[in-house]
Amino acid sequence: MRGESADGMSTILSASPVPASTSVHRTVRLVLLVWATLAVGVSVSGLFASAPPIVFPLLISSGPLAFLFLRARVRSFREYLQTVDLRPLVLFHLTRVVAGAGFLVLHQRGQLVGDLALRAGWGDIAVGLTAPLAVLALSVDTPAGRRGALLWNVLGVLDILMVLGGVQRLLFFSGTPEVLAPMTRFPYSLLPLFVVPLVLITHFTVMVRLWRPLSGRSGPWARR
Repeated sequence: MRGESADGMSTILSASPVPASTSVHRTVRLVLLVWATLAVGVSVSGLFASAPPIVFPLLISSGPLAFLFLRARVRSFREYLQTVDLRPLVLFHLTRVVAGAGFLVLHQRGQLVGDLALRAGWGDIAVGLTAPLAVLALSVDTPAGRRGALLWNVLGVLDILMVLGGVQRLLFFSGTPEVLAPMTRFPYSLLPLFVVPLVLITHFTVMVRLWRPLSGRSGPWARR
């Protein structure tokens, strides 16, 4: 039992995929690089500013849906996800501090009105600032640490779903979708183009890994 636990910790510290997953790892990195480059290009170009409201949910959902499809249909990708160190995925949510601050700045300037801007701003800041605590909980590699990280993940999911629900309401049911116009311009358009889809993907990945029954044999990073 002790030897298996040590093997699990060794996997944590290596923070790199097993040899069989090396090609998948490289492909994932390439896809993320291309995706980020395209997102920046579209955001800077201003093309998103003239898009109809339906584009918002399509952009946000396309990435997570493609991820779920690949995870369900491609075994090598699914196995690769079981080797990924969860801590960098959690630390990615530090970007939500910047996004949340941006919401508050827009609200203060009167460019993004309503309670949604305040709830999204403070909610994202709270989730982002507590991400390092979730990383520490994961690094402890105990049932209590795992539960703490899972709690952070659940709260983070609820926050992003609340924001997305409010955005859809403004787009399709408020009669004033133009209030979200600042979100279609650089740099804020990077949120629906790249950041929010990746937030959903990382939340799902962390959730699946941490939701498994506590076996006492391996940490949440170890291969299964």
